[in-house]
Amino acid sequence: MMMKAIFFSFALIFAFNLSSCVSTSVKISEENQSLGEIKRAFSAIMGEPRHVSQNQREFTSQYFGRNADAKFDPNKVKERLFAKFVILGDRRPYDIEITVVVEEKTGRSYKKIGTDPTMAKTIAKELEERLNQSREGRNIIDDFRAF
Repeated sequence: MMMKAIFFSFALIFAFNLSSCVSTSVKISEENQSLGEIKRAFSAIMGEPRHVSQNQREFTSQYFGRNADAKFDPNKVKERLFAKFVILGDRRPYDIEITVVVEEKTGRSYKKIGTDPTMAKTIAKELEERLNQSREGRNIIDDFRAF
């Protein structure tokens, strides 16, 4: 009986570890900025979004490379990346989820080969810094739209 209990405990722990996969996205929790400020911070870091969802809560960045290269052409490189930002929650404080998708050229088209959590962490850190800077220079009137 004791052996069955020990076996069951190890099996349960093993199953739990398998089910808790390593996340490939980075989450910024409880960001108390307005949606407009989050969008401005995104644009300051990644440039104008390539795609914005209908509800204005999901942004897809322009394509970029692993290294900052002025000659980057997203249609000619072997590998390109893009960031996907998702603003979670219906009111403040928001959670922001950032995923960096890696695509590889196969023939004439590109195919998703995975994600880059390290790059996502770098972008998340920069986004948090931008949002904290905007918080310092904010006036309380900025949160209200009287007119």
